[in-house]
Amino acid sequence: MKSSIETVKDHKERLNKVVLYIQNNLDKSLSVKNLAAIACLSPYHFHRLFTAYYGETLNDFIRRVRLERAASLICHSNFSNEKITSIAFDAGYETPAAFSKAFRQYFGKAPSEFKSDRAHVVRQYQFHGEPSKIKHTITPCAISVIREQHVAFLRVTGSYNRASERTWNILLNFAMSKGIDCENNATLLGIPHDCSSITKEDKRRYDFCIIVDRDIKPEGEVSMQIVEGGRYAFFPHQGSFHNISLTYKEIFLNWLPKSGEKLRNAPCLEVFSKLPTLNPFHEDTGIEVCIPLHKN
Repeated sequence: MKSSIETVKDHKERLNKVVLYIQNNLDKSLSVKNLAAIACLSPYHFHRLFTAYYGETLNDFIRRVRLERAASLICHSNFSNEKITSIAFDAGYETPAAFSKAFRQYFGKAPSEFKSDRAHVVRQYQFHGEPSKIKHTITPCAISVIREQHVAFLRVTGSYNRASERTWNILLNFAMSKGIDCENNATLLGIPHDCSSITKEDKRRYDFCIIVDRDIKPEGEVSMQIVEGGRYAFFPHQGSFHNISLTYKEIFLNWLPKSGEKLRNAPCLEVFSKLPTLNPFHEDTGIEVCIPLHKN
């Protein structure tokens, strides 16, 4: 018989597979039966486990993530009937009318009204960190292509600033147990999936990642995923981790409109050159913010 700790680890492994599948297939039909099969659980027990671990039903989770991703796309797209149709299909809705109705029910605004609300567009890129009135500038970036990366990761849901060094240590200990040289040759990534103006704080997702050179069997809360390759713009963040929202704001409100570049539908990356510190007064964080861009 499994111990309670082993049972929890097993549940987390199964549910992590499902959440990753949902994240990568939001435009497809996502039935309880099929998702339960991915978790190798009966639909009845799967639904109850999902609700217990994530604090919302499966259907509510899928609906929320679809609509919040759509809101993010609306914020940085050229709004048109053709574009809203494309976003509706990407969000798993069969018609723009059904999408607009669901969007209004969730956000209290039609997609066009949401787009015109400049406050949403401004806050859209304050992924995490504390707001500040300090003037912030960024140095010129480099743009380069990176290949896809296999990463071991641990997802934290809730306030980004409450994530602690302990989370990185869990991940690093896992990697070292698999024979990965973390001391001399480790690349640490952070992936912020949600935006502060769109997703409530207790639902925001952040993946703490370490790049690995081979496929590794997940264990408990540590899972595996592939980070999409492609063109990225790289910006060194100056200051503490808590003020990283200032770098995002400068990139999206000032650099991006002047650059002629278009965003690719993929999450941003944060590359850490050293183990991150969450001390708000620590200025030497060694973070590079990477923005996904379309091909030239």
